[in-house]
Amino acid sequence: MNDLMSFRTAMLETKISPKSKFFERVWENFCSQKFSQRPSHLLSQFPPLSPKQRDQLLTYAALLKHSRSHSFASWDSDEKGFEIHFRDSFLTIPKETPTRFLDVGSGAGVPGIIYSILWPNTQSILLESQKKRCAFLEKALSELDLHDQVSVLCGRAEVMAHDPALRESFDLVTARALAPFPQFLEYTAGFVRVEGTLHALRGEKDSNALSEHSILLKKFHLEATHQTSYKLNTDTPTSRFIFLLKKTAPWPHTLPRNNNQIRGTGKTVVNISNAIGLGRLQH
Repeated sequence: MNDLMSFRTAMLETKISPKSKFFERVWENFCSQKFSQRPSHLLSQFPPLSPKQRDQLLTYAALLKHSRSHSFASWDSDEKGFEIHFRDSFLTIPKETPTRFLDVGSGAGVPGIIYSILWPNTQSILLESQKKRCAFLEKALSELDLHDQVSVLCGRAEVMAHDPALRESFDLVTARALAPFPQFLEYTAGFVRVEGTLHALRGEKDSNALSEHSILLKKFHLEATHQTSYKLNTDTPTSRFIFLLKKTAPWPHTLPRNNNQIRGTGKTVVNISNAIGLGRLQH
């Protein structure tokens, strides 16, 4: 309780209350945007928000702004903060609402907390390996009254993916800009149930990831069902990419490997295949 009180006090002292007129004005301007660049397979319009959801999103924005002092989230200005965290999440949220959702490498909770607010009937888990960030996420969930819907799991993905309670049990697993693409697949896909979806949010350097790693995707029992690019705004020179990957079969117990193995042999498909005994790679 003392931690939560000091958290609220710090927010007020930095003058970033979600009830401030400036904050509200920036938010209203943000919400008035048409989001014309939203990929067609995602939400067709700005999600309708209940008063509770609106308050939760505003409060979370204030929490993110405060967290910049701990380097949990980038927030150069309110306009920029809303764009890189909230606009990006609204542009990428999947159209189908999952029953059970996991955000791997959640960091400060983007997009996991934002998705969870927009999906009030979805049970969500935020997986993060750094204890300080886990503590921030726990405090954020308390501030947002989300503890009945969302939980924080503090641990490493490649370890937690072997937990029977978590392994291949999520309808949707997402991660934003987590690790090089081959390593990202091994960190995350173990949580996806068969016929479930791995939702990959990637930068421009991964524009050709699906073709470059097509053999690995097949070996990992992942089938690309959709890919699209988008930009945060018309002034942004670089594109971002969304890949939707369907899990087609259960993983062998050898996956995922430990972190040293993933990082040490995760640079080439041949190394990965040899390390986990998948046999000779052929197209």
